[in-house]
Amino acid sequence: MAPTADEKNWRDGRPTGEWRGGLAMQGRNNRGRTARYTHVRFRGASRARWAATSLSLSFVFLAQLPVWAQEDSRGMLSRSAQIEQERQKKAAQLKPDEPDKGERAFIKGKRVLNLVLLSPPAGIRPKFSSSAPGWGGLVLGSGFSLGPEYYRPDLAKGEMVFRASVIGTTRHNYLFDSQLTFPRAAGDRMIFDLLGRYKAERSINYYGPGAKSEKGSRTNYSRESSELNARAGWKPFARHLQVGVTAGLLLVHIGPGIAAGIAPTQQVFGSQAAPGIGQPSDYLWAGPYADFDSTDFPNLPRKGSRVRVSYDYYKNRDSGAYSFRLLRGSIEQYVPFFNQKRILALRARTAISYASPGQAVPFYLQQTIGGPDDLRGFRLFRFTDNNSLALNAEYRWEVAPALEMALFADGGKVFHRPGELNFNHVEGAGGFGFRFKSRDSVAMRLDFGFSREGFQVWFRFSDIYWHAY
Repeated sequence: MAPTADEKNWRDGRPTGEWRGGLAMQGRNNRGRTARYTHVRFRGASRARWAATSLSLSFVFLAQLPVWAQEDSRGMLSRSAQIEQERQKKAAQLKPDEPDKGERAFIKGKRVLNLVLLSPPAGIRPKFSSSAPGWGGLVLGSGFSLGPEYYRPDLAKGEMVFRASVIGTTRHNYLFDSQLTFPRAAGDRMIFDLLGRYKAERSINYYGPGAKSEKGSRTNYSRESSELNARAGWKPFARHLQVGVTAGLLLVHIGPGIAAGIAPTQQVFGSQAAPGIGQPSDYLWAGPYADFDSTDFPNLPRKGSRVRVSYDYYKNRDSGAYSFRLLRGSIEQYVPFFNQKRILALRARTAISYASPGQAVPFYLQQTIGGPDDLRGFRLFRFTDNNSLALNAEYRWEVAPALEMALFADGGKVFHRPGELNFNHVEGAGGFGFRFKSRDSVAMRLDFGFSREGFQVWFRFSDIYWHAY
């Protein structure tokens, strides 16, 4: 059936016949108001239709949101699971890099070096140094050291350490020592140490007193000494700081040196230039000390600070003419950068002697400058006097895991009176070097130093800043 005219008008949004008749009548009755009512009717019908359509679409969109969210979460979970599966598959297929023949030889040599020189086992073992922990050893310039050592760090469940050694050197120097240490007494708050030793040092250089001594005035003497030393230390905090006292008995005898072609000191210098040269001396000494150490590795620091101060009184038991007091201090600072592969190492060290009127410091206990541990461009013990000052700076960088290189600048001087402690007339030296090392210790050090007096080469088994009082 075909739609009527009113149905077509209703579908198209136009007024039906009834509405048209009513509006026409109203228009005739109200004259010019017909057009206004017709326009309102059309606009109202259009708004109602679009409102219904928008509302329907909104309901459809909101109804689909949970479905879309669920599909997205499923997609994300599936992608994450896929990535995780691929990562696990790659991890299962990873294999360590196999070092080549040269790398294997290097690793093996490093392990042997660390075992023999740095961390040898307990019991009888070879010893390549004359130093006793905390006390030093034979005089510098003694030559290559070698001898057997008996070492037991496991006594009393690790609370007691005992060691004894017999050391000889290529320069005919000898040492016999025995040491007993309680490193963790009183709940790891105290340390007790006892050392007895005999040293025969056959050739020690002496150029005369003061900073103006001549390079050509080199002489040679020997020194035999017997020592009994003790230390009691207390750690008020768990780390860094230790304070305590040290004391000892020292018996010294001075004789002519054995170096060929070098005049004995006794033939060149008298008692004025070399106090105490003509007689043996016995000393009792004692004094307090304080150590502060915030470095990461004691034998090869990469960062932190280290400060030590000690004050000792040496009482001459023979004539009493050679008693004196000795104040020593040192400060070190290590500044790392570039992930600790570059290090700036700084040190200042001084020793000041105080002798009462009528007293003198014997020349063999005076302070020296020159050698592998301070002024590396000068000969060993080049300058000697009552007091000394040493300044060192090193720039170190790691070339390989077991090798460091260094550029250094050294300064220092000796002086007769404590009031002359200043930076006037400081001797200078510079150079470069190599350090063969493990992770926390220097195994060997090779330094090339330059100064106004020439060129020196130094080969050592310790870091330059290692120094025991």
